[in-house]
Amino acid sequence: DLAAPLRTLLKSPHIAIQQAAIGLAAQWDVARLRDEVAGLITAPDTPQPLRDAALRAQAIYGGAQSVKVLTDLAKSDAPAALRQQAIAVLAQIDTPAAAELAKPILTSAKTGPEGSGLISGFLNVSAGPAALAKMLENERLAGPVAEEAVRLINAGGRLEPDLLATLHRAGGLPTTERTVTKAQLDRLVA
Repeated sequence: DLAAPLRTLLKSPHIAIQQAAIGLAAQWDVARLRDEVAGLITAPDTPQPLRDAALRAQAIYGGAQSVKVLTDLAKSDAPAALRQQAIAVLAQIDTPAAAELAKPILTSAKTGPEGSGLISGFLNVSAGPAALAKMLENERLAGPVAEEAVRLINAGGRLEPDLLATLHRAGGLPTTERTVTKAQLDRLVA
């Protein structure tokens, strides 16, 4: 039984050891510690590095129980940053559900930083860009939010034409289509 030694490590005075114990509990799917790890997310005295590890553990544990923990947190009155973090982690388990939870946050955001954590979370999941594009297809975004999303996509070197087109439309951004003339193409190929 791995629960007892991992529980001892969770009580270590060293945050790095506690983080490792949280990660191992999730990777080894130690069910007896699942609720304890989830409880660290909302405990008021949990240091941020442990809270982050407990959130990541939910993605590793996966399944309906993690979806519920993350959905409940996203819908709670917890601080906005924590709710957004929960949605970004949820995107790894249930991308469509996470997109629905992200919609009111992204569509009401006024500045790029307000939505950047959520957008990054979706960009780090294979189905994330398509889910974002679908969720935003009939929505409006503040220009700075759309610009930040485009910047994040470009900074990651991603080719996400559908999402980029949706972001440009939703945020009222100008398109950046460029036409290459035959002479320019010849110079590039030469």
